[in-house]
Amino acid sequence: EAKTNQEAADAEPSIAWEIMPAADHTDGTIAELKPATLCTCAKCGSTSLWEELFAIVEGKSFKSMNYTGPPWIHTLSNKKLWTNIEAKRKTDWSNFKDQDSFALIRDPKERIVSAWKSKVTCDTDEEILGHRMFVPQLLKLAGPSSNITARTDKGFPCLDLSEYLTVLSQIHAQGREGSLNEHFLPQHLGCFKDVPPSMWTVVTTISGP
Repeated sequence: EAKTNQEAADAEPSIAWEIMPAADHTDGTIAELKPATLCTCAKCGSTSLWEELFAIVEGKSFKSMNYTGPPWIHTLSNKKLWTNIEAKRKTDWSNFKDQDSFALIRDPKERIVSAWKSKVTCDTDEEILGHRMFVPQLLKLAGPSSNITARTDKGFPCLDLSEYLTVLSQIHAQGREGSLNEHFLPQHLGCFKDVPPSMWTVVTTISGP
């Protein structure tokens, strides 16, 4: 069942967005948009989803904006980009059943490997955004009892795939998975933290219908 308002208020903010037409929207078709709840996890195709939504509600492609963040396209409350909708993080779940809802998911195994490739991999000769942030974070969550250390022979901290998976396993074994960054956070603690998949109108993958 969905959480009560008090339970939701006491918990960490949801990653889900509640959207509705902006009061000063400039697109006549936006007036037909009903309030809805949208959610996607990091590394689930979120950028593609938000770019598609942007084209629908703003009437132009995101790439045509030549926009550089932050804030990024993922922040639907960013009025520099999202001018035709109002968006806020979902906090009131009492009206959830009365709205359309859409959640984008991904095969957990594929997502875990994708996060490794884009954030902490050693299979690159160039430092990528995330190496110096996420590698130390993961090792810290694994705790002092972990026997894993980062590789530094390439000039930046990184983890081989086997070590990365071991670190994640150690974090889960200690019940610390809820503290993981959104790129590594299990999906049941993301979009489905407050409401189970069975209660959403649509739950699909980026390659789904």
